[in-house]
Amino acid sequence: MSRQQTALHEQRQSERARASLFAIWEMTQASVSSADVINFSADGCFMHSRNGLPTKPEVDLQLRLPTERWIQARGRIVRTSEPDGFGVHFTQLTDEDRTMLGLLVEYYRDGH
Repeated sequence: MSRQQTALHEQRQSERARASLFAIWEMTQASVSSADVINFSADGCFMHSRNGLPTKPEVDLQLRLPTERWIQARGRIVRTSEPDGFGVHFTQLTDEDRTMLGLLVEYYRDGH
């Protein structure tokens, strides 16, 4: 594990799950982009954008859960990976949605 990966791992406070979720994120106030979330936790996610990387430090996003429920969040970009990957730490998320993400992490951890 590289020094950057070790530091990032130590910063994470919540367990992560590997799963494919669909997301929509705001590129500018006038345009949105879609992305594939490849892992997530109750505190953040890593995704691959279909239209490039964010150009601002925070993004508004919506995550579609396997139940077809949508979660809305605001997050700070904490990492980018060329050409299209980026990590988000959630800065605004309702307690109910954070709990739902935590339960979904447990579901995937248990082998589903």
